[in-house]
Amino acid sequence: MPMEGESSIQRAHTATLPEHSSSELVSLRTVPVWIKGYGKKVKVNAVLDDASTGTFLNEEIAIALGLQSAYERVRVESFDTMPLEITLESVDGQTSMTLNVYTCPRNVTGSYQAVNWNLYKDQWSYLSSIKFPEPAKDPIVDILIGVEYSFLHSSTVDLSGQDPKGPVARLGPLGWTCIGSPNGSKGFCHKRASFLSTFFMRPNVFDQINTSLKKFWDVENSGVNVDKQILTPNEKKALGQVQNSLKLVVGRYELEVPWKNERPVLPDNYTMALKRLENTELKLLKRPEMAQDYQATIMSYLQQGYIRKLPDNKVKQVPGWLLPHFPVFRPERQTTKTRIVFDASAKHRGVSLKRQNFARTEASE
Repeated sequence: MPMEGESSIQRAHTATLPEHSSSELVSLRTVPVWIKGYGKKVKVNAVLDDASTGTFLNEEIAIALGLQSAYERVRVESFDTMPLEITLESVDGQTSMTLNVYTCPRNVTGSYQAVNWNLYKDQWSYLSSIKFPEPAKDPIVDILIGVEYSFLHSSTVDLSGQDPKGPVARLGPLGWTCIGSPNGSKGFCHKRASFLSTFFMRPNVFDQINTSLKKFWDVENSGVNVDKQILTPNEKKALGQVQNSLKLVVGRYELEVPWKNERPVLPDNYTMALKRLENTELKLLKRPEMAQDYQATIMSYLQQGYIRKLPDNKVKQVPGWLLPHFPVFRPERQTTKTRIVFDASAKHRGVSLKRQNFARTEASE
């Protein structure tokens, strides 16, 4: 039911996934597909989510294909997203259609991994003859297809057995899928819901506060004494600085760094930061794939306005602290394997940026 004053907001609800141990598997309706863009294509796993009214694509897949558009903001889970048009094709090539999707900066179904039913189907006679399409090498689900594309959720054949907890196979436009536990009825023991995300989308408008600040204000409006009952002295000070400096600038909220004391005079760390950058470049020169991912991520940060490029003649004139960055390589990923870490813990002359402000992990010290 729409909340008062929010009838124009599009809601997209993702699936609730059960938590399970390594010996307990459960399968959602996943199917491998091809995603195409700019002459490239990548095989990924898709989940057909009947509870979702929106379609979401992991952002790293969009980056890998070179797909870009202007970023927009979604809430209540606040993050930047790119509305994109992609081509989706079944693995057998029989179905191909254009989809409008929103990118998601984190995995659309959390840590859930697609199940290869070819490894389990012989346990059930009605499944044994089915040729399920092989999942993508990376088992993570990269695209969630909502009911706005109801045709892709349709079926021409549904197969089930006598066991009410047994798996159910369905032949749809994207090929055979199957839901249920690959381990049979025993796979449904001792589980609880552990993943549920709801996205509230209002394209091109970000006129309400983010979740964290809303929680602060909700607590204050409830009549609870925040100063005495909830916040430590450091948290009170940090919250006061956030509230006093918060402002809306061109659709984005900005706030000052919550310094522990007055704004510190940080030493010039240009030499240290340059040396760290040179070491990073040497590392990237030896790993072309990592270098390509690194460059793509930097370009996405530029497009989103998180960073800006300075002319060479201005670099040494910038007062203050330069923040080193370095790559973290995740070889198990089939698409974007490289993440960028901005090192606030880097020290120069015994000083680090992290120790000068209220980092989240230090707020209650």
